[in-house]
Amino acid sequence: MTAKEMFEKLGYELINSKKIIYKKYDKNINRIIDIAFFENKKILITQSIDINTLQAINKQIEELGWEEKEIVEEDKDIEELTLRGKSIGYGLKRSDD
Repeated sequence: MTAKEMFEKLGYELINSKKIIYKKYDKNINRIIDIAFFENKKILITQSIDINTLQAINKQIEELGWEEKEIVEEDKDIEELTLRGKSIGYGLKRSDD
């Protein structure tokens, strides 16, 4: 299954295929969720997401050819995310403020 198919199964619509931007209205939180992939290997996510959406994001990263290790090495504000000891992706480091 492609990333696009995964996103569509979760209710997202690909609104820009050149910049790769997905959009979905989440009635549970009464908000629109946008997920955008940028050429500089940055991702914008406008709301909290579930594990299935994270898996679709990771699939899109794989299809774009972005190396996870390379992304982490380039951006020191990113850390590996784990669930029950298994790697599930990467996210922003929490500040100790």
